[in-house]
Amino acid sequence: MAVISGLEGLSVLVTCYNKIEYVEKCFLALVEMENLGASVIIIDDGSTDGSSELLLKLKMKLNSKIQVVRTTNQGAGPARLLSIEMAKTDFVFFLDIDDLPVISGVQELLNSFKRSSADLAIGNYRVIQNSEVAFMPLEINDFKTVQLKDYRQEFKDAMGWWRYIYRRDFLIQQHNLVGKAFGEFGDKKFVLDDLFWITHLCAQDLEVLISPITLIVYQYNLPEENASSRWNAYLKQVSYLPEAADKFFHFTEENQCLHNEDWMIEVTLKDLWNHMPLLSFFKFHKCYVAVFYLSSKYLGGTLYSNLNATGYLLSAIAKRTKRILRQLQTH
Repeated sequence: MAVISGLEGLSVLVTCYNKIEYVEKCFLALVEMENLGASVIIIDDGSTDGSSELLLKLKMKLNSKIQVVRTTNQGAGPARLLSIEMAKTDFVFFLDIDDLPVISGVQELLNSFKRSSADLAIGNYRVIQNSEVAFMPLEINDFKTVQLKDYRQEFKDAMGWWRYIYRRDFLIQQHNLVGKAFGEFGDKKFVLDDLFWITHLCAQDLEVLISPITLIVYQYNLPEENASSRWNAYLKQVSYLPEAADKFFHFTEENQCLHNEDWMIEVTLKDLWNHMPLLSFFKFHKCYVAVFYLSSKYLGGTLYSNLNATGYLLSAIAKRTKRILRQLQTH
């Protein structure tokens, strides 16, 4: 059995926005992590439901050294960037305030990560509501360090900021500060930045420590209430994707990211076209056109690339039509 050490050298970086019903339970777990040697930073992203006040109340009541920082509402991406800048330890782990860390799992993953040469380490998570565990890039029974380039798509499919422990000196390299690409969205708040982050991550040649599928590092709260309003909010975010992708491509070019560029472009364009059929063509036709021009540009800007982009566009419209027909059949 592996010897589990404490959490020395780890910063737990937590984002919070209007999740007051989850604050106390998560905070108590974070205090436990603090007692095991972790540094904890909570960024409250301008909550209006009393979350910020409750965090400060709990901090005083429990005499905790957890840092609680309140900012104006900018979205999860800027909040994460601020917490990364504030962190001083060698290792970093992310959480949202409505999720729960599995402390023994974090300890075991950190302990193994410290003994490896890997750039990052991945653990699994469990959905609280149904106890299902998530997809892992490889299903193994022991820790294993692999070359990410050998499993790019598998890691991409696994998604998520939160299931990784990172080396902080890796995260703060200029070409890895992808969140900065989405800082200028006017009055919009873009929150699907993890879609681009995981593509950026998987396009690099990195060493990753994979844990056994049974090693759970956090429990995920699957929202159940207000499904309709959450779906509408998600569609609004999808409508921002073409602009976000343009900023993402510009960022990678400007910072000379060491990517498998062909794979990154192919996967990003595929993600965009897979999302477009969620949007009404008549209401969001500018989004479809924007993705068409991005596709043409990054596929080479030739007649052949225009034909490919046209094929993607027609396919997306067809998928949208099928989606509408299915919806009509269920009513």
